Amino acid sequence: MLRCVRASIEGCRWCPLCLCCPSCRRGAAAAAPLPVGFGSRVSFIARLQCGMAATMHGAQRATRRRASPLLASKPGIERAPSFGDTIRYQPATRTTPRPPHAFFLFPSLPFHGPRPPMIDGASYGLLAGLMVCGLVLLLVFGTAVHGWYALACACALAAFAGLNGFAQNALPSSSPAVPGASSALTALAAHWPAVALVLWTACRLQFGRQLLRLKDFAPRLDRIAQATLVVFAIATLYAAIETERLWTLRVVQALVVASTVVLAAGAVTVLRRLPWPATLLLAGAALLLAGISATPMSIWLDAAWVPRRINFAQAAVVAELVVFIAAIGVRLRTERALEVRTQQKVEDLGTDALTGATSRAGFESRGRDWLREGRPFSLMLADLNGFRRVNERHGRAGGDAVLAAMARRLRQQVRADDMVARLGGDEFAILLVGTPARQKLAEMAIRMLTAAARPVEHDGRLLAGGELNFGIASHPVDGETLENIMQAAERALRHCEQQRMGPAYAFAGELHE
Repeated sequence: MLRCVRASIEGCRWCPLCLCCPSCRRGAAAAAPLPVGFGSRVSFIARLQCGMAATMHGAQRATRRRASPLLASKPGIERAPSFGDTIRYQPATRTTPRPPHAFFLFPSLPFHGPRPPMIDGASYGLLAGLMVCGLVLLLVFGTAVHGWYALACACALAAFAGLNGFAQNALPSSSPAVPGASSALTALAAHWPAVALVLWTACRLQFGRQLLRLKDFAPRLDRIAQATLVVFAIATLYAAIETERLWTLRVVQALVVASTVVLAAGAVTVLRRLPWPATLLLAGAALLLAGISATPMSIWLDAAWVPRRINFAQAAVVAELVVFIAAIGVRLRTERALEVRTQQKVEDLGTDALTGATSRAGFESRGRDWLREGRPFSLMLADLNGFRRVNERHGRAGGDAVLAAMARRLRQQVRADDMVARLGGDEFAILLVGTPARQKLAEMAIRMLTAAARPVEHDGRLLAGGELNFGIASHPVDGETLENIMQAAERALRHCEQQRMGPAYAFAGELHE
């Protein structure tokens, strides 16, 4: 009796059946009635049963890679189209041969070709990492461009997981060979890779619109992109219900090329305004088109599909998303540099960009002008207690809201000729024209304390108000220069902060007395 169990050689993943003995024929007959779906082979369980039966018969010799002469006489089994010399079998109930393009869209995990699994693992890891990076940027900055990028990474990951067959094998109900499988879940597993591809294309188009600011710099292209999004919505429905996988793949790749052309045109249009983001987006589009160039030819010309071609498309998508995250970084750096320059210009004009109060430079300029003119004035240094806890509990945005509210409330308590300045951090300075009596200054400090203690509304929540301490000095009593007056007010402020009891203000003159 001939041995009918053949070890896997030369990297072959198939387990062909040899019908040379009754045990194999019994195994094949047992495998034939099993329910199999479109594009599936004889189930692994049936082949395992056949192999175990043949081994128990004491097989002596391995068969070669050729069909058994008894294959044609066995009812219920026919030879399916094969890749290379591999022999596979399908039930005779399926008269139409398996299209080679269905291998690309809906393969089965154990048989998706000799492609090294390390490539898939690296691609999935990079896509997952890029998606997490996009989510972190979305949480930190809260802008739509980062959200669209994270969605594009998620859709690309879902699409390639389905295309390579990993997700379909992870869903037990997605395999038609499972008895009692849900038809709805089976249909979902059959169509969601194509739907994910369409959604990925739409998300990357939205990301490009936001990154290049087409609405501001290229309104016509922005309207074209919006019209393309309507086509994407229709294509999503088509991919969800269409059973012809070849045409679904053609539609998806046509949309990918069309959206890439729109993004490339937008990048060329805004190249002068946003040089680096536009250049990187063009580089990403070129990588994507180069990676998928082999795929459309085989699909539109009905050429035979080579499994390794999906490597180029998958690598191209990952490379494009990597370039896109670099473009995001360049844009963030550019925006940060612009913010710093704007803040510097505003401060040069004498205004603090965050609170709207006078800047430190404006405060020093005003103080020296009054000294030069010989004007008497009073200086109140105010320090916000517990500001670090506000930053730790509510973040930087909450702290900025508290500082802006403090500056606004301090300005409301002074006269038009007086000045409120932010010296830095949580420290403010109030310059008062003239030298009011200490009683008047004390009453003003109490009013400021009461105003600062009110809660601050931020992002739909009420934050605790600030608690201020004041150090008060006057010119010319406490100093002849601005530096001397500042030092006297700082000593009074430190004295006030060290006191556990008593008022929240102190006068520099009282320390000398």
